[in-house]
Amino acid sequence: MIEKECSLPPFGAAERKAMRQASRAEEEFRRSKGYPPNTLWGKIKRLFQE
Repeated sequence: MIEKECSLPPFGAAERKAMRQASRAEEEFRRSKGYPPNTLWGKIKRLFQE
């Protein structure tokens, strides 16, 4: 018998809104400091440059 792992309930509207707001704030911070955007293709590119 497989035991079900303890998992968090799905996010509600307030949690999703907070996650979107945090993501936007991080993007704005990175942009203000002149950092490159944190994108999927940027992550993949960095993996292959090492």
